[in-house]
Amino acid sequence: MKVVEKFTSINGEGTRAGELAVFVRFKGCNLRCSYCDTMWANEPDCPYEEETPEEILNYVLGTGIRNVTLTGGEPLIQAGIDKLIAQLLISGRNVEIETNGSVDINKVRAKGEAADLSHGLPFAPSSMSIYAGDYSDCSNADLVVICAGAPQLEGESRRDLLKKNYNVFKSIVNPIIASGFNGVFLVASNPVDVMTQIVYELSGFPANRVLGSGTTLDSARLRHMMSDYFKINPRNVHAYVIGEHGDSEFVPWSNASISVIPLNEFGKNRPTLMEDMQKIAVDVKESAYEIIKAKKATYYGIGMVLARLTRAILFDENSIFTVSTYLKGEYGEKGIYIGVPSVVNRNGIREILEIELNEEEQKKFNESAKIIHEMVDEIEL
Repeated sequence: MKVVEKFTSINGEGTRAGELAVFVRFKGCNLRCSYCDTMWANEPDCPYEEETPEEILNYVLGTGIRNVTLTGGEPLIQAGIDKLIAQLLISGRNVEIETNGSVDINKVRAKGEAADLSHGLPFAPSSMSIYAGDYSDCSNADLVVICAGAPQLEGESRRDLLKKNYNVFKSIVNPIIASGFNGVFLVASNPVDVMTQIVYELSGFPANRVLGSGTTLDSARLRHMMSDYFKINPRNVHAYVIGEHGDSEFVPWSNASISVIPLNEFGKNRPTLMEDMQKIAVDVKESAYEIIKAKKATYYGIGMVLARLTRAILFDENSIFTVSTYLKGEYGEKGIYIGVPSVVNRNGIREILEIELNEEEQKKFNESAKIIHEMVDEIEL
């Protein structure tokens, strides 16, 4: 473990502020926050001593102080940090960790989750192995799905959140690439169009092998609500939400149909058809906010979407979804990821389907793309 310094001092913050504590500062961090007050500990030329968890524990025990603060840098990226924490707790020490919150070291829980899932394998449709792994396990994977991301804090700007998540993704993508991974990246973290582009830039992969969930869930919500409105099986509802996965997304109604019948013709006996459809489009856009308000987050809908996309990729289905796809001139836009109908197979994106938009829809698409361009510019990829 790379130890920059060890010292005792009065704790200036946290639940034990004002109490005497032992501080252990480690070298290095997976992020580079502009407001960091110990940037010097992250520099390559910062001097340090290699110490084992046992050596650090002995130093702490020698002080006779019960409060311990592990700081940095980012202490949770140190090899053996979980062992050190366990030893400190066993010795009766009160342990506080100053962390940026981007590193999950709860390997015990990961093992528990793996065991819990494994117990259901007798009922699984096929044979599989479930275990708690690490980045090295990605070396021969066909697909990596990224759902990580830091939450937006109160008063935090979108630009600061994007920069923070850029660094979080850097700490994830780089070791995955280092493992030798050569498959497909599927991204679900929000804002998904921008985060997908970050993975594309960090990985150096061809654009077709990096895709995001895009507006696939929004399109599923749309089909569900339209099927309820028309009392028609959702499999026979052919309508999509495209654009940014966010407030600027929209439905190109000119391309919507029920089975093979254009929407306007199918609903010709409904005088308020388009008014009702616009209300459904608003409900689709706001449904996530309602779910988050009720239960703090969305789980099952996006989980089913990712499972469906995973199957389409692994089984080389050549199925069509409105995923976040890199545009190279399609729809009059280029250089960004955005939700458009695309054929998905084992290689990721086989091709982009460029549907014909009317003048109003094209304007909405360009406005949506502009928002993504602005977000990408904010993090200066």
